[in-house]
Amino acid sequence: MSDSPRKEWAEFAFLQSNASVKPKAEAVHPDDLVDMAVYRSHDRMVGGKDVLEAFVVYAHDKHVFDENGKLKPVDDATYQATDRPHKANKFGKAYQDGAKLWLHNTIADIVVDAAIFMYKKHKWRSMLCDGLRTVNGAYNMYRNAEQSDLDEGLLAPPGLSAHNKAMAADLVQFDKDGKLVDMGGNFDHLDMKTNNRNNMNLAPEIIKNRRLREIAFQHAALSRGRLFAPLRSEFWDERFPENEADHWRVLESLCRCLGKKLLSEEDERNRKENPLAFHQKWEAMNYDAFKKKWHELFNEQELRTTLELPANIKLPPERETIIYHGDFHPLYDRDLMASGKNIT
Repeated sequence: MSDSPRKEWAEFAFLQSNASVKPKAEAVHPDDLVDMAVYRSHDRMVGGKDVLEAFVVYAHDKHVFDENGKLKPVDDATYQATDRPHKANKFGKAYQDGAKLWLHNTIADIVVDAAIFMYKKHKWRSMLCDGLRTVNGAYNMYRNAEQSDLDEGLLAPPGLSAHNKAMAADLVQFDKDGKLVDMGGNFDHLDMKTNNRNNMNLAPEIIKNRRLREIAFQHAALSRGRLFAPLRSEFWDERFPENEADHWRVLESLCRCLGKKLLSEEDERNRKENPLAFHQKWEAMNYDAFKKKWHELFNEQELRTTLELPANIKLPPERETIIYHGDFHPLYDRDLMASGKNIT
């Protein structure tokens, strides 16, 4: 753990969403959280095997990645001798023993659908590493993180992530031989330059695999009338857009699926150096403006063919079916105690 001072719990103890598209953000109801170890278990069985495994990485601190990229438990001495990049949990144990992997049912369906799609298309099996991360759990990770993790954006501050609403999912894939599909790294890979989905200075096979994965999630999301805005800085993180300011992230993801680029070099510079110009061009986009931009960018038949979308799916989706995670407040363990779905 870094010696740099960290904020105390009081700074995070009562956070609420200030990014709502609706007039007022609402609480996530515990009944809408599903256990991903068993959710839609019948649908997930293909050839007698489950295409989706759930492993709560942050509830463990003795697992490492083996030569195939899979998780395996080791003894204390081996774990201590393992370098940080090969440890599954980079942040120390943050959840309680037996913590389950919860997701909001809306994104849970997309995760299951995408896992089934990837298995049927590529024989890839998926492992879900993290979903709901209550503010309490996020705070534990924040306190344990190295300063470089925070400086480089590997870890979001407590309360500010879609994970805190159970509306983000971290996954990796394994091929038919049980080997990690090459995406440039494993879950919580420490090199943020490599992790970025827009990094084209990677081996062609890595770029191809990332594209196939992104197609699977956009197929699953749009088939259910949802917009999806996967985290561009982490190839393993899938999520809903936060609000209308994330519409450009949805468009960018779809462009990647088509092998195209959305932002120009000037746009990328403006994101860092002239945020007002970037905001006016890309973030100040209500749904009507988003639809207009969608039709400017995409040939509908090309998009349907690439994403293998059913003919009856409306593109873009109806506004009423879209979920923005900014419309929900972050979850605390205190919100879940009565239901037994707390993770710390």
